[in-house]
Amino acid sequence: MTILFLLIATCFNLAAQFLLKKAITGVKIEITNLNSIVAILTNSYVWLGAISYGLSFLVYIFALSRGELGKVAPASQVLTILGLVAVSVFFFHEPLTIYKSIGLLLLILGVWFIFH
Repeated sequence: MTILFLLIATCFNLAAQFLLKKAITGVKIEITNLNSIVAILTNSYVWLGAISYGLSFLVYIFALSRGELGKVAPASQVLTILGLVAVSVFFFHEPLTIYKSIGLLLLILGVWFIFH
C-alpha cells in the first residue's frame, strides 16, 4: 500500500511541476515587477499546480504513515526525479544527456541499496 501511495503522490507532484513550468514558459518573470507577480497569481496553471502540490502532500503523508521514513523519503525523491526527467524530455524537449542518464542510474542504484 505504501508504494501505491508513493506512486500517487509522485503523479500529483509531477503534475504540479508540469503545470508550473507550463505557466511560466515564454513568460519573463521579474520579482521586482508588480505586473510579473500579478501575472503569476492570476495564472490558472499556477493555481492548478498549487492544488496538485497540496494533493501530493496529503497522499505523501499517507505513505509516510505506512512506511519507514528512511525508505519512503528516498524512494519518493527518486521517483520524482525520474518522472521529472521524463516530463522534461517528452513535454519540454529538454536534452537527455549522458550525465543525466548516469545520474539517474546512480539514483536507482542508491535506492536499491537502501531497500536491501
